[in-house]
Amino acid sequence: KEFLFWSLGKWELGNYVALSPSSSELKFTPVSGVVQSLTEIVNGTYSVLNKEGFGLNPKEINITRNDGFVTVSQKQGIGIYALRLYVKEIEHSITLNNKTVFNDTIYNTLLAQRQPRVKISTVRSNNWNGKLEADGFIIANTSLINNFEKSVKDTLDFYDVDAEKVDTDFRDAAMHLIGFQERQYLTNLGVSKKNQVKLYQGMIKQKGTTNAIDKLLRSTTVSTDQTFDTYEEWAFKVGEFGSTNFNQQLELRVRAQDIVTDPLMFEFVLPTDGSATAGYDSTLDEIVTIDIDDTTRWLKKPTGEKTLANLWPTTSTVQSNIPNAGFVHFDDSTYQAYDSTALDNVYGSQAGNVAIGSTAWVAKDVIGGKDW
Repeated sequence: KEFLFWSLGKWELGNYVALSPSSSELKFTPVSGVVQSLTEIVNGTYSVLNKEGFGLNPKEINITRNDGFVTVSQKQGIGIYALRLYVKEIEHSITLNNKTVFNDTIYNTLLAQRQPRVKISTVRSNNWNGKLEADGFIIANTSLINNFEKSVKDTLDFYDVDAEKVDTDFRDAAMHLIGFQERQYLTNLGVSKKNQVKLYQGMIKQKGTTNAIDKLLRSTTVSTDQTFDTYEEWAFKVGEFGSTNFNQQLELRVRAQDIVTDPLMFEFVLPTDGSATAGYDSTLDEIVTIDIDDTTRWLKKPTGEKTLANLWPTTSTVQSNIPNAGFVHFDDSTYQAYDSTALDNVYGSQAGNVAIGSTAWVAKDVIGGKDW
């Protein structure tokens, strides 16, 4: 179409027309390998040229990669008249040390000794074709970073020991909830982290005893021709630090028949006299009475002077920082009286009955000592 339009013109000798069948868009599918970046200058030349032979600005090029093919187009419609693509194949190799962490020989360059076969136990991403791409990950140089979708999905598998491809840092933090920490001596014995977690889950109830060691020695991974010696370690509590007189922790033995109300009230019998009277706690009330000398009830007694009647200090007045409404306005109440006795006189001098909705202000309560 472009050529037909050009042919209708009256051009002078030497005029030419630049045509490109792929000026608007070009698609390319390599037979093998991966098309490299088109935004970089390789060997001093641009990958995409316009009709004058100049390189196009990479910011003005649309590049789409989908299902193995590459689509290239120009944003402003200038046209693509030359396109140079570099296809590269990726090969993978594994490098092994000459000796293992146990000092076993894999290859000896001096004596030409080597292992005829090496077994590798690892995992591979599904649908991986060897290219620099992996579903659920962002490739950054030589490392893989979880994308947002995989990071959200991994939250469902943090506590699943058998789940694969879960972020290591989050998995380690999740396993800390049960107190698990990877042990280097188990790793040296060839026990994987997954099996270490399962071993820990099975022996956690017997942790610190010889039964936990026996569970480990039953493993076929551990050589049976070795001798293991275990030594128990004990710790004794000799004191407490800090403000122990103010931050006290009490431990009591509460029986099932003591739970009769909610909340449950306790009464402590003081001062100490060195013995507890049998049957001092009455079963007819809703208060659990505990003698300070009753060793069958106390698991951890409070600290302090037990020869006094009150183990904990008490007060009859309470200082509150909560603001109040202040004094009652004189016109807010129907009747005013100094105390409850004076209120009787006010009612006595009333000619008729007290109307419904009437209010009274008493400045002093004879019994409670408060105004109401």
